[in-house]
Amino acid sequence: MDPTSTNPPTGAPNKFWWPSRQDVDLIARDIEEQRGPIEEQLLKPRKKIDDENLYTFDRFMSALKVFADGSIQDLYFYVGHGTATNSVHRKRGLINVAAFLAHSKTVAVHDSICDERNTDGLEGRYHSLSNSCGQYGKTYQNLRCSPQELEKGMECPPDPEMQISAVDALTGAEDDPPPFFCGPKTYFPFTGYYDGESKQIMNDEPFTNRVGRSDVESCCWWGRGAAQVKGVCMYGKLNYYLGAKAKELGRRSLFPNVDFCKNPEAICSGKYSYSLMWVTGLLFWVETVQSRGVYSERLDSIADGKMGYEEFIDSLGDDILGSGEDEKRERRANFLLAVDALGLRQTGATQKSLTGDATERTPT
Repeated sequence: MDPTSTNPPTGAPNKFWWPSRQDVDLIARDIEEQRGPIEEQLLKPRKKIDDENLYTFDRFMSALKVFADGSIQDLYFYVGHGTATNSVHRKRGLINVAAFLAHSKTVAVHDSICDERNTDGLEGRYHSLSNSCGQYGKTYQNLRCSPQELEKGMECPPDPEMQISAVDALTGAEDDPPPFFCGPKTYFPFTGYYDGESKQIMNDEPFTNRVGRSDVESCCWWGRGAAQVKGVCMYGKLNYYLGAKAKELGRRSLFPNVDFCKNPEAICSGKYSYSLMWVTGLLFWVETVQSRGVYSERLDSIADGKMGYEEFIDSLGDDILGSGEDEKRERRANFLLAVDALGLRQTGATQKSLTGDATERTPT
């Protein structure tokens, strides 16, 4: 059976020019000037928490600068090019930042979670403990790399002996299902379910998830971080570009002592977790979103006024991120908050400072 690629090819041109240091500095300055609105509208948890916020503005900016200036070999997060003189390209970069922040708020930041939560419940009540293997009909260990990526050794081999427990969410309610866990069948021959009504774990007989799994062997690849990266391919890419694999291959590695294939939970629980929550999300965006030629075309369309903001972000959920309707609606609302927080829909002096002197048509 051929691997199912997480990054299918497209015939559309992919136009993301390498930014200069000046481009990165200019966009970073623009974003930093909007710190207050960004923190209030995009990084504030849904519920007040006593502990430190997982997703801070400073950590986001630190990770963004690393990815924007090409510090990761062969990868960079697009923030615009020629931004000192071209207002459309500058807006194009800011829209990419806004889309990423909107997605991150939707899937992780607003709920202040790092590890994916168990939300897929039968009748809204019975949550299979084997949902760590995948939710809503997905199997995360089957999110495979392309044949070309496999040849480069990007994919993590599933380890049946791996045993991991997720970190409980800071904003979790008392009736939330327990955190995900994985482990070999020798320890967990089967798992049961969590009853959301009685608030009890029923583990006396097997209870399957949507794809028929009741065990949790090799099921350690659930979503983590700002963009909820998941699957053996994406974790392998984290290792290939950022972690121990990069060091092994003689390339610069930001986290040479982190082997994402042996310890994917390092993103949420470890020495570098606060940085990794953002960094892994940005790599996900580069690999999953920016790599699509159709996304490049849509950035052009929205930047020059041929596509509206809602149409742009909805198309992202439709055919790139594969979102359900609830997530799609929430991302749309968050994207509109993001473009406002970044000053993209303002007029007058503030808008002029963000887009330069050139006259351009602003989508509505």
